[in-house]
Amino acid sequence: MSMILIRGGGDLASGVAACLFRAGHKVLISELRNPASVRRRVSFSEAVYSGQTSVEEIKGRLAVSIEDVILIQDEGEIPIIVDPDMQILSEYSAEYLIDARMVKRRVENDLEFGLTVIGLGPGFLVGENCHYAIETMRGETLGEIINNGSPLEDTGIPGLIGNKSAERVLRAPTDGKPNHFKEIGENAMKGEIITEVGGMSVTAPFDGVIRGIIHPDLIVHKGMKIGDIDPRNDIELCFSISDKAVKIGESVLKIIQESDK
Repeated sequence: MSMILIRGGGDLASGVAACLFRAGHKVLISELRNPASVRRRVSFSEAVYSGQTSVEEIKGRLAVSIEDVILIQDEGEIPIIVDPDMQILSEYSAEYLIDARMVKRRVENDLEFGLTVIGLGPGFLVGENCHYAIETMRGETLGEIINNGSPLEDTGIPGLIGNKSAERVLRAPTDGKPNHFKEIGENAMKGEIITEVGGMSVTAPFDGVIRGIIHPDLIVHKGMKIGDIDPRNDIELCFSISDKAVKIGESVLKIIQESDK
């Protein structure tokens, strides 16, 4: 059993957390004060707003101290702490740092900190800001463990789901606070209003189900991703960890298992 800190609590990070948790590892997630996760029903970051959440059968709970972290882990749940600078590392003896923020640009990580750093997706270079990287782009190399070099660069084009790509992503038409008319798991018809920002409507681009929508308390900016429509019309997929997150989680688990031998 290893002590693991995951930086970020979005849907991919949460899929990794679930995989590691199910394998018996102690997992702690550090998050921002105002997470911008869209697939909130499968993101442990939701606990920052609600105090607690569940991803599939795994419960996550907000922690405010190392004592909370230990208690929550001992009770068989995953603690989430608002700690973007990872100050908790002075008290939490993590062996692995999974950088799952998915910022898709070069980030800084101190490889001399005594942790094995695993970076997910673009922005990582093995030996510079991580010890291992994982390919996160859909395709034949998804989940590939990279020991030298970097994952593929971000194309800015969302992965294909049900023959829909960029058109399935909802973006804020202006700056402001969203006012949702639909929630995750609800069906939407083409042209139906999903949410409003600053009095401007965001409508469904095609018939589908709301796979994700940003937390209504978050102030958004123009062009920001705020929702996701799934053309497959399978409501269960809105509440299930994606196949992509599972694949990435399995690769992270493989690195840890090999390192722990």
